[in-house]
Amino acid sequence: MKSLLELQKREMEARLEMMSKMYAKPFALPKLSSKDDVDGFIHTFENVMTINCVPEDRWVHWLVPQLCGKAQEAYNRLALEDLQDYQKVKSAILEKYQLNADAYRMKFRSSKRREGQTYKEWITHIGDMFHKWMKTSGVNNVCSEMRDVLILEHAFNMLPQDLSIKLRESNPPTAKILADRADDYEVASLAIKGKFHGLISRSLDLVHADEI
Repeated sequence: MKSLLELQKREMEARLEMMSKMYAKPFALPKLSSKDDVDGFIHTFENVMTINCVPEDRWVHWLVPQLCGKAQEAYNRLALEDLQDYQKVKSAILEKYQLNADAYRMKFRSSKRREGQTYKEWITHIGDMFHKWMKTSGVNNVCSEMRDVLILEHAFNMLPQDLSIKLRESNPPTAKILADRADDYEVASLAIKGKFHGLISRSLDLVHADEI
């Protein structure tokens, strides 16, 4: 019994030492500016906190120094008992920027793939907007099948027509599989175009050589 207690004590001491080193170690945090997308800022901040294993009850400690403008104002207007509650701080900031259910619904419905963005990244973004739309609407339980149906339908409507037709024919069961197939199709198309251009270039070189 005594040895077990000693082992637990050593484990606790090791854990505390690790946490102490972790919090002492600086890591890069995004800093909000007046031009930033606050939704993207919050998303990046949460990712940094998560990968650095910072408990959520410590997130406000790291968040507040990164705020400015309306976000800082939203924090300052919170009740004293809510100042250390990350979810309440986050909700106050998003509300200040009017990022409510309607805003996320519009973001979801209008989401188009950006130049340089993979289909996987685009579908992930759509899924994130859908999740936030549901959450801010008070809907906490959406079955994965319904989620995929809505995301797939939106994606099909936004894809280039030829790609949309081709992917509909393959009947992808999930949004993730749709994204993988779309990326594979794009890579294959670029490879074919590259070979085609290479053949044309070599043909022109041969023509010029014959003329000489």
